[in-house]
Amino acid sequence: CAVQVKNTGQMYACKKLCKKRLKKKHGEKMALLEKKILEKVNSLFIVSLAYAYDTKTHLCLTMSL
Repeated sequence: CAVQVKNTGQMYACKKLCKKRLKKKHGEKMALLEKKILEKVNSLFIVSLAYAYDTKTHLCLTMSL
């Protein structure tokens, strides 16, 4: 999904990963690896991780556009 901050107009992309599905598909390691890669990437052509947080049911990765 796309998110826009009201006061700055900054656009972000939000990726929600269902924890239950990650566990069922054994994707926990891949999700953490994706988070680490997005934290380190610095390119004009690849989004970079702005925020990462989790809720009771989802892992959310918020990337700057």
